Amino acid sequence: MPGKVTLLDDETLQLVFSYDFQSVLFVRTLPGRKYFSTKELKYWTCDATLLNYKEIKKQRPDWEVDEGVKLKFENQRRPPPEQPKQPLVMDDKLYPFQREAVEWLEARDGRGLIAHEMGLGKSVIAAAWVKHRLELRPALIICPASLKINWEREINRWVGERAVQLYGTNPNPDWIDPRRIHIVNYDILNAWLDDLLEADFNVIIGDEIQYIRNLSAKRSKAFGKLAQNYPQPRLIALSGTPIVNKPVEFFSILNLLDKTTFPKFMPFAFRYCKPVHNGFRWSFNGATNVEELHALIFPRLGIRRLKKDVLTELPPKRRVIVPFEIDNLKEYTQAQDHIIQFLRETRGDDFADRAARAQQLARMNALKTLAAQGKMKAVVEWIGNFLESGEKLVVFALHYAMIDKLMKEFGEVAVKVDGRDSQKARQQAVDGFQSSEAARLFVGNMDAAGVGLTLTAASNVAFVELGWSPGQHAQAEDRCHRISQLATSVTVYYLISEGTIEEDIAYMIDQKQRMLEQVLEGREVEEDTLLTSLIKRLKGE
Repeated sequence: MPGKVTLLDDETLQLVFSYDFQSVLFVRTLPGRKYFSTKELKYWTCDATLLNYKEIKKQRPDWEVDEGVKLKFENQRRPPPEQPKQPLVMDDKLYPFQREAVEWLEARDGRGLIAHEMGLGKSVIAAAWVKHRLELRPALIICPASLKINWEREINRWVGERAVQLYGTNPNPDWIDPRRIHIVNYDILNAWLDDLLEADFNVIIGDEIQYIRNLSAKRSKAFGKLAQNYPQPRLIALSGTPIVNKPVEFFSILNLLDKTTFPKFMPFAFRYCKPVHNGFRWSFNGATNVEELHALIFPRLGIRRLKKDVLTELPPKRRVIVPFEIDNLKEYTQAQDHIIQFLRETRGDDFADRAARAQQLARMNALKTLAAQGKMKAVVEWIGNFLESGEKLVVFALHYAMIDKLMKEFGEVAVKVDGRDSQKARQQAVDGFQSSEAARLFVGNMDAAGVGLTLTAASNVAFVELGWSPGQHAQAEDRCHRISQLATSVTVYYLISEGTIEEDIAYMIDQKQRMLEQVLEGREVEEDTLLTSLIKRLKGE
């Protein structure tokens, strides 16, 4: 009799067929296959995956397929209408290595892992591909909460439309528009799952994909259901964390990208994750057979570029704005309203009166502090994600409270320099950061550590607070950048509270070319110039 395929349970297909040597050879190629023999029946089972189903249909078209199996793999979602492929046209602002990655994604129909090193624009690559394939909307971006605003800006910048941000644990299905690109964070993914499953997303982008490393976590299971909800969805995974160091964190995404090569966790873990038994349980925190694993992933399932690979394509220094929401919006708004009222009632930007100027500056600094405090939870999450990449990072702040907060969170891997440290302690911190692999984060006060120190062990700088002078920032940036340091490109991240005074200051620092030119020429920029412009912006002048 011809074979018959039925659904034994949600994860298992049952294959019943008359003995045929060629059929047995074929079934043995299916991931998860097992043979069972009872008095009543002899049969095989295999994993109930789309790839297995397609192989059975292709290799044994005469086998009868049960309606339950068809319902699972064929009738659940209708594929989008075939669209004629358009020539791949990309923005001239993309670096060559970014264009290469977009072309790689297009050759694989939007399915793969972008594992470029931090600072090389993984989100830009994904957004550029989405722009090319807009006919595939709706698309879904899943990311850490701290990156939702950044993704909204990237989509707006590169795709030319505003993405829909999904919020809260009480979903509103009316927010899901089949013509749009949507953003949801991992923390609320499970709450939105039912509505997202109904939305027929044709493209799913998972940023910081190591967030689903725990196979038993709710968000990992929710992500998996979404990624498998549609037959062969376009699935783009983004992560700068080296797979060769922590393979265990990537099994879940490798399994989603290619169940044939990576069907089950335990065989993967014992082969590639350096299994160690402590007398109670197995742990898989290391890496073994790294070259073999790398060959299985790259370039078939993933693409990875390091800064050192693309130095000739990068400028010596790049500045990146990373926006965050603040969690003290009500308090901040009230303070801002009071300051605006105060400015309108006083002499405004007439700085001849030193007392008025000092009072205005003090109130502005208080507003800056509120803005910085409101984003700290998101900043800590961003820094934690960055450090997982294995790269070193230099962070600058202004106030001791901010520095103490960061040291409390990252003290095990961090050193600091601020005005409270002796000259000996400062030098020990710098030497430790420069020479020790364990010291991956340098936290510095912009005044105390922004000049005179050499921190070239890192090629990444982040500002969690902003000063009043562009020159002050340029000096701090150059702790990681020296004229003689030609073997790297420095990326400078400005971690900005969206919709606050920080955004205004960052905008003016960027826009005032006259001031930047003065900095380059070595002349001091008066903070009064920046403060006067800020007052005018706040007053609406």
